[in-house]
Amino acid sequence: LEFSNKDYLEFSNKDYLDEDDLSLLHELKSLERPHQSTDPDPSNPNQFAAWDTPLWRQEGVSGRWDALKARLCEAVEELKRPINMDDMEKGREYESANKPFTFKHDRKSFKPYTFSTFLSSFPSICMRFSDLHPTTLDLETYSLYCSHPLLGLAEDCPLGVYDSQFSEIPSLSDLYTPHSCFSPCLFSGFEGRPPWQWILLGPQRSGTGIHVDPLATCAWVSLVSGRKLWCMFPRGVDKGKLGLKGWGLRPSEHSVSVSWFESRLDWLLSGADGLDFHLHLQEEGETVFIPAGWPHVVLNLEECYAVTENFASGLHGVEDVERAVREEEPEFWKTWMRGRGEKIESPLERICADK
Repeated sequence: LEFSNKDYLEFSNKDYLDEDDLSLLHELKSLERPHQSTDPDPSNPNQFAAWDTPLWRQEGVSGRWDALKARLCEAVEELKRPINMDDMEKGREYESANKPFTFKHDRKSFKPYTFSTFLSSFPSICMRFSDLHPTTLDLETYSLYCSHPLLGLAEDCPLGVYDSQFSEIPSLSDLYTPHSCFSPCLFSGFEGRPPWQWILLGPQRSGTGIHVDPLATCAWVSLVSGRKLWCMFPRGVDKGKLGLKGWGLRPSEHSVSVSWFESRLDWLLSGADGLDFHLHLQEEGETVFIPAGWPHVVLNLEECYAVTENFASGLHGVEDVERAVREEEPEFWKTWMRGRGEKIESPLERICADK
């Protein structure tokens, strides 16, 4: 269905979204999905309703999504390529081997919020949706967006909170106790440390497109509520076969995880061209460990609230970390090298060393 701007605003006002809210939401979606923004005019509400897949609108998001979700859950059982479930105390063994695994974490380590109770508990707090832009949105407006039949409920990949600065907000500074089963991060205690901890909030169909975590870091993701579907590929895999042109989280056609799973599910079921991969359904109360350099894509099958940390491991790949920091975060690299008491090479010395 097509809606005029007048109809759209009248409907939105009933849910207490005003024109400023709509304009801010349009800005956010343009930043998060620039490749799918066809009209810079925020008065056109329909350009994001179905993104670049008009079938969502023709068949109805709910019916198509339910069918896809059912197929994905069946694929998890059929393929039987989950991540190893093990004791969390073996975390350093998997970290040292740079292999993924999952474990049941202590639920007492996390305040027991759900997606809905988190939004309702902190309605006035503004949160970020990416580290690539500073635009924020208060959680009350975000909640209205997620439940809006022409916005969050109509989009194939709704916006998800991805906030790395939550610890600076006093009321959010004690949401969890970090896991102690992994090695200390090599960046700990250094000024200017790149973002390393995030709150993840998102409705069903939101998620993170295929990518590799930055700076050769490992990560863990603890799911406090909801269900997430993961697909991971070993380090060094042919990224072209994954439909991945770059390794980072820059917005691109690969940013929409639901589209990735929909377009590649048959490929996975047929063997993924012989590639090794893990397809894992993460349940509430589980933590997933993501090894350094492993491409992965994540899809929220339900409303989800999770916490994640990235860390530079000292148990393997230290040279990879140093190289990545030098190339991607040159200013922090200088601080890090000085703090470690190591010599900082000149550009010419660095070229000679690389040769």
